[in-house]
Amino acid sequence: AFMKRYYKIGEIAALYSVSPDSLRYYEEIGLLTPRRDANGYRMYSIEDIWRLNVIRDMLKLDFPTGQIKEYLGAHTLASTQALLQREKEAVDARIAELQAIRAGIEAREGEIAAAAARPIGKFSIKTLPERGLLRMAGEAHEDAEIDFLVKKLHKRYEDELFLIRNGATGALIPLSGIKAGIFNRYSSVFMLREGGEPCDVKVPAGEFATVCFRGAYQNTARFMPKLLAYAKAHSCVPCGNALELYLIDIHESGDPSEYITELQLPVSAAPDAAVPLRRPDSTKP
Repeated sequence: AFMKRYYKIGEIAALYSVSPDSLRYYEEIGLLTPRRDANGYRMYSIEDIWRLNVIRDMLKLDFPTGQIKEYLGAHTLASTQALLQREKEAVDARIAELQAIRAGIEAREGEIAAAAARPIGKFSIKTLPERGLLRMAGEAHEDAEIDFLVKKLHKRYEDELFLIRNGATGALIPLSGIKAGIFNRYSSVFMLREGGEPCDVKVPAGEFATVCFRGAYQNTARFMPKLLAYAKAHSCVPCGNALELYLIDIHESGDPSEYITELQLPVSAAPDAAVPLRRPDSTKP
């Protein structure tokens, strides 16, 4: 059977599903060296096709063009064996990265399922451990302003965090505002960090009056007074900035009625409390 010795740029582009511009770029940086016919058209040889196979495989594994050019320029059995070893290492690194991403996705699936199972409108006082926060300072009171700060926080840590959120996201409501009856002014947004992971600030361990509600963030203004009343009824007073945790939000649903938010208000025993803090469990404030 007759085999062509040379192929035009359009034939190569169609065969490899690569644009002619990419082929011209590979030529420009010295990875391909097609000959020219009498009319000045690029003509690719069988050797060029082999080189294109190598280029595509190495680019898929994120090899820099300098390494690709070095290999193509000194193509021996020893260099091929060394290249295969580097390719295996690159594949192993990619597998590890994908496994980490998968683990993050599975963790998020578990978080969503746990959030959906939370009792809504149930007030309680919980003992929570010390927690670290990655924080982005900035005043906000509208949903759009909060979302903008969260995006800035993600951008700041984009090298560490996957597109699927890594850690619960929320906003801090200053204690000064809570005492003044202002519940829709935020001092910063944050992401919770696990265990000993690096963080910007830490939330001390202690007692927290908590409640989960469904719907838009604005419902905080309706539930915070009830949470304060609940704390007061159990001889507690607020003693720190409140955490507004977005368990399910715009990242999971475009329907605000499906949002689930948890308020965590740090509390301590009231100065005139006759007994130590109790940990009641109630649905009524």
